[in-house]
Amino acid sequence: SYVAKERDRLLDEAIKKFIPQQASVTSQNSVNSGYLAHRREYYLFPGKTGEVDYVVLDRKKAHFVGDKVDENEYEKEFTRVLKRHKIVFSYDGMYIFKKI
Repeated sequence: SYVAKERDRLLDEAIKKFIPQQASVTSQNSVNSGYLAHRREYYLFPGKTGEVDYVVLDRKKAHFVGDKVDENEYEKEFTRVLKRHKIVFSYDGMYIFKKI
């Protein structure tokens, strides 16, 4: 079973504070948030970053749980996100980006 750690709790609190319930979101699949999981438009990073309202990443956690993610593609998409979004939350490698 999954046990939330302090890092997970901090990010989940920020997600609830900065991301409206109806907003579309993409995040890496190692971000565990029931608040995100039950929305209509929720995608796995690096998918749909140019289309969604928000991107949620934790650069200190595994980028993908289970299946592997292409690290080069992850880094390329992260660079694109930095150019197309503004940071609304940043703490210790955890980020919430809002589409500009």
